[in-house]
Amino acid sequence: MTEHTHVKVGDVMTRSVRTIGGMATVQEAIEMMRSAGVSSLVVERRDKHDEFGLLVVSDVAGQVIAKDRAPERVNVYEVMSKPVLTLPADMNIRYAVRLLVKFGLSRALVTNEDRTPAGIVTLRDMVLRHVGDEPAAWAEPRCPHPRTIAPPPWASCAGRGGRRWRRPWRNRPGRRRR
Repeated sequence: MTEHTHVKVGDVMTRSVRTIGGMATVQEAIEMMRSAGVSSLVVERRDKHDEFGLLVVSDVAGQVIAKDRAPERVNVYEVMSKPVLTLPADMNIRYAVRLLVKFGLSRALVTNEDRTPAGIVTLRDMVLRHVGDEPAAWAEPRCPHPRTIAPPPWASCAGRGGRRWRRPWRNRPGRRRR
């Protein structure tokens, strides 16, 4: 049996963290995102007992642009997500992926032992890294469709198209149901 390597969140995270104050406008946040080439900003804590916030492009799209609000008149604290799920840098990415999936999130803030932001990790980065480290036998694509009869050769899930093969006598127009 092969030894599986444990990849830590700190190995996968993006280390450059861009921060913004909660009283800044969404227009300033968009300009900062554009100039830094990022899609999320960490919103700073007001004091040491406060929690971090996170402003993501989808927050701006859903709560500002879709509602036809002026970005220069909306503050970041009005549309940010708070509190943010924080992960320790030494956590195994397998467990970090489970947490993000359980809460329906796409990214999390990575913090040090003293609760300072160390980076941001996305579900995409962790999944791509985890699957890349799997042994080749585990990473082979498998057809997820159970079959009771053998499909024709053109119906392979691994081939181009990959559409699901149905038994020819099911769900045909004009077929009477009992």
